[in-house]
Amino acid sequence: MHVGAVQPGERALVIDDLIATGGTLCAAIKLL
Repeated sequence: MHVGAVQPGERALVIDDLIATGGTLCAAIKLL
């Protein structure tokens, strides 16, 4: 995912297939 890929008002679905630490999901949330 790139910064600015999702614009305000748009929806995004984030699927983290490696939930051991949640690091991927946390990084995606920060980008959104």
